Order: sequence, then C-alpha cells, then structure tokens
Amino acid sequence: MLFLLFQLIKFSELYARQGSFGTSGGGIIGADIGSALQPREFPSIGTNPGMLDFIRDKKTGVSILLPNTSLHFFSNSLSLNQINYYFGGKNSRKLNETEKNDLLNYFSGDSKIGFGFSLNLITLSLKPMENAGTFAVSMNDYFSGRLNFPQSLPQLALKGNEKGRTYSFDGFSFEICWLREYSLSYSRTLFDSSDGFLKRLTGGVTLRFINGFVYAGSRNVNASLYTGQENEITLKLNSMSYSAFSRELGVNYSYENGNTGSGIAFPTPAGYGYGFDLGFAAETKNGLLIGISLMDLGQVFWREHTAKHISEGDIVVNDLFDSKQQKALTDSIKTISSAIDGFDTPLPLNFRLAIAYDLKNQMKFIPGELWSSFNYCQGLNNTMLNSTAPHFSAGLAWLPGDNLPYVSTGISNDSDRRMRWSAGAGFLSGFADMYIGTSDILSLFKNANKPDFSISFSVLLKVGRTNEEQ
Repeated sequence: MLFLLFQLIKFSELYARQGSFGTSGGGIIGADIGSALQPREFPSIGTNPGMLDFIRDKKTGVSILLPNTSLHFFSNSLSLNQINYYFGGKNSRKLNETEKNDLLNYFSGDSKIGFGFSLNLITLSLKPMENAGTFAVSMNDYFSGRLNFPQSLPQLALKGNEKGRTYSFDGFSFEICWLREYSLSYSRTLFDSSDGFLKRLTGGVTLRFINGFVYAGSRNVNASLYTGQENEITLKLNSMSYSAFSRELGVNYSYENGNTGSGIAFPTPAGYGYGFDLGFAAETKNGLLIGISLMDLGQVFWREHTAKHISEGDIVVNDLFDSKQQKALTDSIKTISSAIDGFDTPLPLNFRLAIAYDLKNQMKFIPGELWSSFNYCQGLNNTMLNSTAPHFSAGLAWLPGDNLPYVSTGISNDSDRRMRWSAGAGFLSGFADMYIGTSDILSLFKNANKPDFSISFSVLLKVGRTNEEQ
C-alpha cells in the first residue's frame, strides 16, 4: 500500500483545494490522478482529511512538507500566443477588418480570465502512537482573482457602437482576494478487519482559521449603451461592489487620508473566518479504494476597513462635440464610496468522491503498481474558484518499483467542459518524496488554445518514521 494514499487523493483541480476549479495548498493542482504528484499524506488536508491516517506502512513519526507553491491561470477566450499578438509589443497594433473579425470570433460567448496562486508556508504531521490517529497542522496563503465580461464589450471596442443596437454589460463581474489559512487536522482508523467486504474505514476532520487581507468584488452590474438612428447615445449604469483591505497595505478610499501602510509580511487582517472539512476513506476486500468528503463549509467575515462602492449614471448625448454635453457625460457617471460595518463571503463549498484501483490485481505481469482513478468534484456554490458545473477526471499512475521514478497522466474537464490532459512525475525514497505536475500539459505551450495553465512542485521530508511492511 505504499502508493495507496496518493492514488486516492488526486481528484481536484488548482485547482483543487481552493474550490472545485481553483488552486491548492501543498501544490495540489490537478483535477485528476496525474495532475500533480503530491506527498501521500498532506494533500488529504485539502481534499479529504479522512485520508490522513490511511497509510498502513506508517506506524509513528513526523513528516514535514517544505514550503511549496502552486500557480494557475485560465482563459476561455484567447491563447497566450494570441494575447501577445494582439496586445503585446511596445506599440499598439492597428487591426484590419479581417483581424477584427478573427479577434471577435475568439469571444464567441461570455469570457472569463482568472488566476490562482497558493503558497504553503509549512505543513507538519504527527502520528505519536500506532493507534492514536494522525494530527497535522498547516499554514497556507491563497491569492486569486477572476474577471468575467460579456461578448458585447469586445464587440463595442472593435466594431464601434452600431445604430439601433443596445449593448448590455450586465454579465460583467470581478473578484480578487488574499487569504491566509491556519488549519488543524485529525484522522484515525474507525474500522480495520481482514474479514468481510469492508477491510478498512478511516475518518477525519479539518478546522480552518482564516485571516483575510484583501477582498474586492462586484455584487451586481446593470449597464447598457444604445445608439439611436440620429446618433444619440443613451448610457445607463447601476453597479455595486464591496471591498476590504488590511490597513497596513496602504490602500486609501476616496473619503480617507494618510494611510500609507507598512508593507509587513503579517498585516492586520481585514477579515476573519472559519472553515470545516469532513472526510472518510475505505478499502474493500477486492482492493477498491473509495474516498468521500465535504470541503470548505464556512465563510469569511470582513469587518475592518470595509467599504461599499455604488456607481450610477443615466444620460442621453446627441452631440459628442458639444463641450457642455461632454461635461454632462463626465459628471453623470458618479461613484460614491462609503464605509460600512462589514460583509461576508462564503468559502468554496464542494463535495468530492474518488475511486481508485490497482490494475496490478488483474494484470500480474505489470511491474510495480499501476493505479487507475475516477474522480468527481461538485461545487455547491459559485465563488471565485468554485463552480456548480461538475468536475470529472480519470487517470493512471505507474510506480514501477522501489526507489524508481514514477509517472502519471489523466484527463479532466474545466469549468467550460473542455477536456484537459494532465501529467506528472515524482520520486519516493526513505527520507524524502518529490513531486512535480501540471493540470493541463498543453497549456504549457505558448500557442495553447484557451489555456488552463498550472504547475506544482513539492518536497516531503520524513523525520523519525517507523514503518511496517505490507
């Protein structure tokens, strides 16, 4: 069972721990078994805490995960090569009609651009006695953001405002956030027997304590632009957004003065929150491994340095060269910021199911272990890196033998139901494990179509471990 835990926990994307389609602490990036090869213990903190005590070969000891990062970028419109072609370079590019039409075709629907970056500062697990269960503590920073904009925005920018047409911008939204999470996990064996269909059952919980340093996000945007037959322009705007910033970051609202910030690594939080995870893992008599978990039940309460921003405008202009109307147009769009007591944001609540099986049980000629996995993640709300769109994945991982590198690969869908091909590699030894992987190998290339780029790297040190052979 050396490879047991790793096989079961790979069922989330960057995207992974931070929502059903988001980044993950400890470098869990992929949505499938091959997306990121991780330490056999610690990814369970972000995907299923019931897996933490599931390693049979570990009797006692301490494991330390060195600081590591995960990075994710996604776009459902332009590739990185196309972004560089249309918007790169020192000088602006003048497009002909063919290029304009080609560019518009890339924005065939509402567009999304987003990123996620996680920094695992420290993770440590302790199994004090063989039957005492396993404890773990972790500290992670999460930086994430997204921008959604409707198809009408690039149409207006490239083609201009056509007569008799209304351009609606109601689909525009944005969010950006910086959270720091301190987690405490515990897992233990609930059932262990060599008789019957169920051989083993473990359960675990994770409690998260969250500090929020930055949040800004829109709540509703109602905006439109209409050009009449006489070239009169009617502009309507009504939007609301919220924000909260740690005072040490030096962000000033329009009604404030003198907040310069100190730039310290541990700023005073602008929000506090909590999270709760619950998970179970089981092994059946025929070697089937099953994991089930409910992740990120909780929310963040933003109560310090919070503000509400309301933008409004409603005007008709029939002569843009009239200086009075130009001034009226400028004056009609106003944004009023005001201090508020606070607001709340939910965590990316999601449900996860993973099934894994060692194909070596049926194909004895295969050296080592060849694990297959099917995974399902269902986001239960639409937050920054979470989606109610179902997330499926399937993969294979091959460990040819002790002290040999192993490889894994798999396929999964992104939030727009496009297929992604993941890959990873790693090395296991008696004192350290190393892992590297990506959730979409094709996105590593510059000309990748609608990229979903991610990469993860982790190193696990094993201290004072006593193990038993299977």
